[in-house]
Amino acid sequence: MKVKVDRKNQTAVITLPEKSVRESSGALGKEIKALLTDNVHKIVFDMGKTDMIDSSTLGVLIHMRRENPDSKVEMVILNARGYVRGLLENAKFTALFRMVDTEEEGK
Repeated sequence: MKVKVDRKNQTAVITLPEKSVRESSGALGKEIKALLTDNVHKIVFDMGKTDMIDSSTLGVLIHMRRENPDSKVEMVILNARGYVRGLLENAKFTALFRMVDTEEEGK
């Protein structure tokens, strides 16, 4: 499954699919890696449509953040809700990513 990426200046918004699973995690990792080397200042992960997220996707997000500790790129999780939000909060993703509910908060 292809990952949707929209760019506005130095901000990239990656829209995760309804089910973010192993089949899409490889593409997600490649997109993040490319953005980290492409003069992006912020990456926003829009999870507004995501109802299910598996460990491979969580692993990609953690790996990209931890493998680039000196990166000045801010990573923001947008619109995580329900099961997905609970999972991210229980897994302490707030220590690695800023979590926001609206695009306005993510600016």
